[in-house]
Amino acid sequence: MGLFTKEIEDLKRFEEIVKILSEEGFGLVINRLNLGDKLPLHKKARSKKDDIPPPERVRRTFEKLGPTFIKFGQILAQRPDIVPEEYVEELEKLEDSVPAFESEKAREIVEEELGPIDEVFESFEDEPLAAASIAQVHRATLHNGDDVVVKIRRPGIKEQIRKDLEILEFMAKEGEKHVSKLDTIDAYKSVKEFSEWTKDELNLKKEGRNATILKNNLSEEERVKIPDIYTDLTTEKILVMEYVDGVKCDDKEALEELEIESEEVARTAVRAGLKQTVRDGFFHADPHPSNFFISEEGKIIYLDFGMIGKLSMTTRRNLGLLLLHASNEEVEAAMDVVKRMAKVEEDADLQGLKNDIEESILMIRNSTLEEQSITKALFDITKKAAERGVHMPSSLVILGKSMLTVEGIGLTIYPEFEMTDEFEKITERLLWEMNSPKKLFKTFMIDLVQNRDLVARMPSQVNKALDSSGKGGETTVEVETGPDRMTILAAVLILTSSFFLLQSLPQEQMLLVGALEIILAAYILLR
Repeated sequence: MGLFTKEIEDLKRFEEIVKILSEEGFGLVINRLNLGDKLPLHKKARSKKDDIPPPERVRRTFEKLGPTFIKFGQILAQRPDIVPEEYVEELEKLEDSVPAFESEKAREIVEEELGPIDEVFESFEDEPLAAASIAQVHRATLHNGDDVVVKIRRPGIKEQIRKDLEILEFMAKEGEKHVSKLDTIDAYKSVKEFSEWTKDELNLKKEGRNATILKNNLSEEERVKIPDIYTDLTTEKILVMEYVDGVKCDDKEALEELEIESEEVARTAVRAGLKQTVRDGFFHADPHPSNFFISEEGKIIYLDFGMIGKLSMTTRRNLGLLLLHASNEEVEAAMDVVKRMAKVEEDADLQGLKNDIEESILMIRNSTLEEQSITKALFDITKKAAERGVHMPSSLVILGKSMLTVEGIGLTIYPEFEMTDEFEKITERLLWEMNSPKKLFKTFMIDLVQNRDLVARMPSQVNKALDSSGKGGETTVEVETGPDRMTILAAVLILTSSFFLLQSLPQEQMLLVGALEIILAAYILLR
């Protein structure tokens, strides 16, 4: 028990989790995680209702384990690269819906955080609009007349989830030690990522900051609506934001009644999704249809900002290139990008993956959003890649699921939307913005300052290399001092600039650097 005492604070909860797993017929899982000998409790339990299909049994088990595991199951439903399709479909049925806690307690929490409720709000509705495992939402009106919603964190939930996350991380870590497949798919890393997301979601002040950042990032999108956050009324336990009304993005009947420009809304959905991912690396990562509404004015309303995905600049560039290669049917180039981004097993079937990529992207050309899309094709590639032993980062898989949901908005509103050309046009523009001459020159200048000593010594280093090339051999190259040495340097610059100019990816960067070197070479030659 020493191992558990050291890494798990709540042993009673740990035993409860193992007991539920045993009762639901997962004793084998407990043994595979090497927990059976240390906690023999599962041997006393008998599996119930063995006739229940395994995917349904997994969903039932997550529901019995409570809020943390329900959320984890929802995340697994976004990982078809590691979860079989029949399990994904069942886990998608998990609903984060629980009975509301008492209105008296809700008022008490508000007053603890903000002061007397009558001084803060003109009115406050005791009946919540919705209740979930982490928080519930009430309508209210401020004294200035603004309609708002008040999101209130469920009492005691932070400590409960913290303990469950500790146990989940421990089980993932042990699992990697004893099940090689879990190590291959970076199970512990994925659980840690989920843990960080969930902890962020518990902090409503952080959720408010997420909403504000996303609102600023998409400020130029007139058809995207992100509610205003009342930061002076927002704390770790309370979030007050603008009340917005709309129709759920998957409610086809209600959407048909709205008089909106369907094609433009579909285009906005795709463009906003690409800006979040390719340009900003800061994207809405909780892609449930209930988090996206359409207003009467035809605006896409984003809700619930607890889960935000983040991508590095390198990953965003690679993602953008992959999207362009897919839209241009460039199989070899797409394959190269996938290998750069992924974790490749030693015995990975790369030729098989190449065939999969070719099959997927050739289906895209001239397709409508209803028939096929680049995002769906790339999402399918991540699944097929995992089967071939090539594992994409979990953040990219979740990103793909998020973008599929955003595309689903466009599909519901305007199925005839021509996807491929629009996708290619938007992605090219975003990559150009990311690699504009101004930004590249700024990066070039930073590198120049950081390597100023190397640049200053470059002529002497070239001379030294040329002088030493003749030593110890039959042929000696003699280089005179003076202008000829600078000519050699100019020749070197011209050759390297030619190399840059002949490269195609990323084109703008290569062209700029090559042009700069030609200018420098010309200056040296003409001195």
